[in-house]
Amino acid sequence: MESDMTDGTVKQDINFLEKPLWFQQVRNAGVASAWTDIDGYEYRTGYTVPDKVDMLILLSLLVKVQQNEYNPDLVVSRYSVLKRCGMTLGKTGYLRLEDSLKRWENVSISFQGSFYDGKVYKSLHFGIVNTSKVREDGNIEAEFNKEWLLQIKNSTFFKYLNFEYYKALKRPLSRRLFEILCKTFKGRDRWSIGVAKLGTKLTLSGRTKQGDKKIMYASDVLVAVKPAINEINRLARINDIAEKAGLHPDDLFTIDHAISGEKQDRIIHFTKRKRTVSIQKPCRDTIGDSHQQQANTIEKPAKTESVKPASSAEKTFIGHVAAHGTDLATAMDAVKTHGLTGANEIFTAAIARHAAKPKRDFAAYLAQSFRRGWGLKSDAKRAEERLKAERMAARAVKFEKAQSEKTKRERAEQKREEESQAQIQTEWNRLDALVDSLTPDLYEALKIKVIGNNREFKPELLKVRMRKTVEEFLTQDR
Repeated sequence: MESDMTDGTVKQDINFLEKPLWFQQVRNAGVASAWTDIDGYEYRTGYTVPDKVDMLILLSLLVKVQQNEYNPDLVVSRYSVLKRCGMTLGKTGYLRLEDSLKRWENVSISFQGSFYDGKVYKSLHFGIVNTSKVREDGNIEAEFNKEWLLQIKNSTFFKYLNFEYYKALKRPLSRRLFEILCKTFKGRDRWSIGVAKLGTKLTLSGRTKQGDKKIMYASDVLVAVKPAINEINRLARINDIAEKAGLHPDDLFTIDHAISGEKQDRIIHFTKRKRTVSIQKPCRDTIGDSHQQQANTIEKPAKTESVKPASSAEKTFIGHVAAHGTDLATAMDAVKTHGLTGANEIFTAAIARHAAKPKRDFAAYLAQSFRRGWGLKSDAKRAEERLKAERMAARAVKFEKAQSEKTKRERAEQKREEESQAQIQTEWNRLDALVDSLTPDLYEALKIKVIGNNREFKPELLKVRMRKTVEEFLTQDR
C-alpha cells in the first residue's frame, strides 16, 4: 500500500487555473454537456459535470502523482484519499470517490488558439483520467492522461497550490475565485475585469431572458462574489494559518476590491494585500525553488506613498484596458488622439458591438475603432447627455428629499404610536397588578361578576375581562 501523502503542494499549469476544470452548479446527473467561452476554450463531458468535491479529489490524487515523478499509473487506497479530502469514510464516501473518477474519465478540454505557455498561444487538447477501477484489495487504480500530466510537469508558466489551504475554503465560489486570483496575481498585485465577464469565469449561471438566451447580470455576480471575497480574507487573517497549512508567506494574501461603472458595464478592481508572517518550515515558491527558513520576526510592511485618487473617467478607462488586455501603447495613442472622454466613448461602443456580435479578434477591431473614431460622440451629443444627466441628478435629489421627509413623518408617526402603546401597556400592567393583589375572596367575587352564568366563557379571556371590570370600577369611583 502507498505511503501517506505528506507534501501539501501541487503544481498546476496557469491555463488550468484560469479556465474551469469544474463547475459551480451541477444539474442533470449522468447527462452529457458542453461549455465554451469566447476565447476558444471548450469543455465537454459525457457524464456528470465535476464539482468542487471532484476538484478536491483530483488535486489530492495529483499530489500523489507528482510525488511519484508524474507516473500516470496510480494506485492509492480509497481510505487515504477520503481522509485527506475530509470526506465521509465508509460506503457512501467510497461510492462518491468512484463516481468522481468516472466524472474525470469523461472530461475532455480543448484550447483553440487560447493555451498560453508564457510566450505564445497554442491549440491543445487534453483528457484528465483515461481509466480507473477498484482492485480486489480495495485500492483505486487510475491511469491519468499522459499529455495532461506532461504539460503540467514541463510547464514554465505555472503556480503551486497549497492543498490544505485550498480545502479550508468551504464555498465553491471561494475556491474558484481563489484559483483565478492565484493565476492573476502571478507577477502583479492589481487586476480589473468586467463584472459580467468574471461571472462567466466563475462558471455562474446567467438568468434566462430574451427567449432561451441566458444573460450574466453584473448585479447577480456581485451578490455572489462578495461572500467568497470575505471567506478568502477571513482565512488569510487566521494567525497561524501559514504554519498549519505549510504555506509560504508570499502566497498568503487578502483582497481589497472596488467597483466602477454602471449596470452591465460595471468593472471590479482587485488589489492583492500581502500578509507578512513568520513561518518555520520551508516551502516551494511559484518557480519551484526552496526558500530558506524564516526568522521568528514579523516584518513591517513597506510604507506606501499617497497618490492622487483617479478620476471616474480614468478609472473607467483603466478598467477597460485591464479587462480586455488592451495594448498599452494603443490605449495611450487613443487618449492622445481623442482625449480621455473620447477614448472611453470608443471603448464603450466597441464593447457593446462586440457583445452583440462577437468579433473573432477584439483587439484588432478595437484598434480599428480607435483609428476611425467609431463610437465617438459629437459635442452636441455630449452636451445633450450632460444636460440629461444633470436633469436626472436634479430629479434624484428632489426624489431623495421627498423620501427623506416622508421617512421623517413615518418615523414621527411610529414614535407617537409606540408611545401610545407604551402608555396603554403601562396601564394594563397596573390593572393586572391590582387584580393579582386581590385577596382570594375578592378575586373569586370578581371572577363570578365577570363570568356570571355564561357557561361558554373562554378561560383565556378571564384576565382581560377582569382587567376591564376593575378599570370601569376605578373610573366610576373617580
